[in-house]
Amino acid sequence: MKVQYGVYCKTGDPDQKLIVSHGEQHIPVRTRRKYAGKKAKIKAIEQLTGNAMDTHLSTSEVNVYIGKHIFDTPQWAEYHRLFELFANELEQVPEQVELKFYVVIEFDASMCNPEDERLVYMITRLLENNPVDEYKGLQNPIISFSIQAYNK
Repeated sequence: MKVQYGVYCKTGDPDQKLIVSHGEQHIPVRTRRKYAGKKAKIKAIEQLTGNAMDTHLSTSEVNVYIGKHIFDTPQWAEYHRLFELFANELEQVPEQVELKFYVVIEFDASMCNPEDERLVYMITRLLENNPVDEYKGLQNPIISFSIQAYNK
């Protein structure tokens, strides 16, 4: 069976780590904090007081506000709880990827399907010039491969 895979790289990635995908473009995601530092403080203040704060304030200006209006008051414990809640909130962010080229793989279809993550791993290793004979119980089913340029 012959199948075409897209080969992508993260935009701006100096390592040029390859991302191999069959069918639809695969967009990897990374986890990051939704609110960090000053943004978490502002979000906690807004939740606590109902007052919208200017996000263009500097960190020291936000700290001065906290020192004057919240620190050493009955609201301090609740502010601290809210700050921890927002500071630990995570979100999934899609990575920016760029299609580099296509690779056409001929493989023994009786051993696996084109979406099998073990086959995708073997293709990635092959493209990195470091092929493997077996991965997670799958003998390498790749018979041949060819690279096709991507015309923008």
